[in-house]
Amino acid sequence: EGEPSFASIRTDAEVRAYYDANPGRFPAPKPKAGEKEKNPLQVNAKAGDSDADFLLVRSEVEQALKLERAKHQAAEAAADLTVDLYNQKLKPGTPDFAAYMASRKLTLQQAPPFDHASVPKDLGWTPQIIDEALKLTADRPVSDPLPAAQGSLVLFWRETLPSYQPTLA
Repeated sequence: EGEPSFASIRTDAEVRAYYDANPGRFPAPKPKAGEKEKNPLQVNAKAGDSDADFLLVRSEVEQALKLERAKHQAAEAAADLTVDLYNQKLKPGTPDFAAYMASRKLTLQQAPPFDHASVPKDLGWTPQIIDEALKLTADRPVSDPLPAAQGSLVLFWRETLPSYQPTLA
């Protein structure tokens, strides 16, 4: 069986407990004029009725809980990856590193070369991620796990390009 996935929701009680711990994040939708009769939950709900409010936003609560758990799981996996790389003394660009990544079905995504002044906007990186990327060197080729919009991110240094003065056309 193994451990359950953090992203899976086992019971309605888990979803309800998450809602009860974060009620301000999930306000019940206000009915628009003439819509009361369309939603029986809103018709029967009394002002401040926690159970009725929960039923109105349950799917949103479940999605938020799944996302939070998935991000937590991604952060743990990223931390485990960096610890393994450090303990095994694996460096990007070596055959052992490539074999390690392949054995775990991990693939690298390349970012275009950049510096402080020319970070590609389509990366969607936060200033913290950019700062960490620019700190990487041949002596420190792996970043710590970093929080990202989709979960967690580990950066790997490939090379440092020498600076140059472009010719004036």
